[in-house]
Formats: sequence, structure tokens, C-alpha cells
Amino acid sequence: MLNRGRALALCCVLAGTWVGAPGLATAQPTAEPTPADRENARGLLDLGDKKAAAKDYEAALKAYRAADAIMHVPTTGIEVGRTELKLGLLVEGRDTLLRVARIPQKPGESDAFARARADALALAEQVGARIPSLVVQVSGPPAGTAVTVTVDGVKLAPELFGLPRKVNPGEHVIVAAAPGYVERKETVSVAEGAELPVTLELAVAAGGAPPVPDPKVPGPEPEPEPENGQGGGAYHPLLWVGVGLAAGGVVVGGITGGIALKRARDLRVACPDEICPPEQEDELATAKKIAAASTANFAIAGLGAVLAIIGGVLPRSAPEPTTGEWRIAPAWSGDTAGVRVDF
Repeated sequence: MLNRGRALALCCVLAGTWVGAPGLATAQPTAEPTPADRENARGLLDLGDKKAAAKDYEAALKAYRAADAIMHVPTTGIEVGRTELKLGLLVEGRDTLLRVARIPQKPGESDAFARARADALALAEQVGARIPSLVVQVSGPPAGTAVTVTVDGVKLAPELFGLPRKVNPGEHVIVAAAPGYVERKETVSVAEGAELPVTLELAVAAGGAPPVPDPKVPGPEPEPEPENGQGGGAYHPLLWVGVGLAAGGVVVGGITGGIALKRARDLRVACPDEICPPEQEDELATAKKIAAASTANFAIAGLGAVLAIIGGVLPRSAPEPTTGEWRIAPAWSGDTAGVRVDF
């Protein structure tokens, strides 16, 4: 038997208070239900109630959907949504409930319709947090390869790879394929409210030709090969010579510059008004030589920087030098400081 609320709602339906919902072209009937249609809808609702009471929700859903296909009113639609949720069809149930909540209000309609809309909207908001999602990614094929992914037989657009896809809780079958690769199939189970990452790694098919990326498929540009076909570490030797000269020149120039500054400070004390006594002339000459050496080493550092830039743009024609082939070190000769490069 129908409860009083259901009976009142059904009476409103059968009395013809609902004509149809404009704007729901896919759901509204083409004409007002006939008396026979209303009687049929009443029987289907009764049948759905009996099946739901026996927990045969699949049969109940079939009956409720048939009744809603006839009437297309909030009170029949909400029964469809509630039963879909009981079957674990959270995605379909929420969609049905939102459809019910969007049915426009009609003048003079029953209060039961308004309550059904409000209940459908509240239930849809609650269900939203329960719907899980899968994040599917594919590894193995290079960028630009035409990869196909299906979830439960439904093909995913490449733009959806790596993004959450809402699904119902339970088991799902994911299949990934690409030209020249072995198809990968995986069955996963996801709980309510969870977000499950799934990565399918594709292996190259045995004896198959190397896959050719599809230029129409978006993806990052591959790294260009070196002009001479050598590995990425074989820079021109001039680059390393320049780096060594620059580094050595800065180090030695800094050391000699510091020594020159210290001697200059000492000489300012011993040589008032920049006039040195005879016994300080040798010290003055040495300080000038050290200062000149500092300047020369900074010039060498600048030259090294220029050579490094030139070596960086020259074609790679030789392997990267090792520490056993050349060496850069400070060089001292009497009062002169410099940089020595040994090949």
C-alpha cells in the first residue's frame, strides 16, 4: 500500500496538475498523460514500492523508471534517484536528483512537488562527497604517441589523462593501448569518496616496429640530437679552456691584488707625500709589479670568459676533456704571478 504522502503525490499526478516541464526536452512527455497513462503509472509505482520493500532494488528501479517515463514529475523522478543510490549508482543517482531539482515550478501544482524538488537537491548535495574518482595515467610511449584509454568500455579523451574521473564505487576495468605496444588491462576497486591513482605502463611489442609518434597528438617537443651525433656531454675543448682561464685568473688576480693593497698601505706610512726614501725603493718596485700582475690576471680572466662563450657556441667536435688531459694552476716566478695551463 502507498503511504499517505505518496498517495497525495500520486493523486496530484493523476488529477492532471502537472502538464510538463518546459526546457527538459529529453525528459518531458510529448503530450499530457491520458487517464490510461495515469492508471498505468499508479500501478508501476505500487510495483516499485513492493519490489523495494523486498530489497529487489533492480526490479524496483525498472518500475520507477517506467512510471517516471510516463509522468516526468518530481515525485516520480525522486524515486528513481533514490533507488539508483541504493544500487550504488551514485553518479547516475545524483544526475537524476539534480534533474528533478531543476524541474520548473508550475502554477497551482501540489506541495508534494515542491517537497520532492527540495529533497532531491539536498540528497544530491550529500551524495556529491561520496562519489569516488579515478586518475588514469599511461607511461612508456613517448610524447605524441596515439594512446587509447577506456574505463569500463568508455573511451577517455586524451585531455582527461591524469585528471580525476568520477565513477561509481566498486570495480572498474581500465584498458590502455598504443600502436607498437602491448595492450595493458587492469581491474581496480575504488571505495566511496576515494581518489585512486592508476598508472598503466605499456611495453613495446616483441618484434614490432618502433612506434611513430602522431604529430597531431599534442605533447612536448623531443630534445634535438647533437649535430655530430655525439652525446650531450662532449663540448668543444675551447669552452673548458676558457672556464679554466677565467677561474684561475680571478683566483690569482684576487690574491695578488690583496697583497698589492697591503703593501701599498705599508708604503703610504713609510713614504709620506708619496716620496720614498732610498731604502724603500725596492719595496715600492715590488708592490708595483704585484699590482701589475693582479691586473694582468684579471685580464686573463676576462679572456677566459670570452673563450668560454666562443667554445659554448662552437660545434661539438671532441669529447669532454678529463682531468688527466689538461690542468690549470697558479704560476709564480720571482715577483711575477700568473696562470699556467698544461695540456
